Amino acid sequence: MLEAVFDSMISIRPGNPDNRLHFGMGLHVVRVIAEHHGGSVSIENVTEPDGVKVSVNLPLAGEPSTQSI
Repeated sequence: MLEAVFDSMISIRPGNPDNRLHFGMGLHVVRVIAEHHGGSVSIENVTEPDGVKVSVNLPLAGEPSTQSI
């Protein structure tokens, strides 16, 4: 279930008085950028304090990436 926060989506929230579009792309973009640089992003539930922990892991500088987007 937590992995769904990395999905890109566009939604209109019912009952929202201004009826604006909401682009749920923040963590999706973070993951794409991290992976492009040879890194990763993870998410986990935490109980103290109540919430979630998002970790971004990136390698130390080294050889330039040859991966294309």
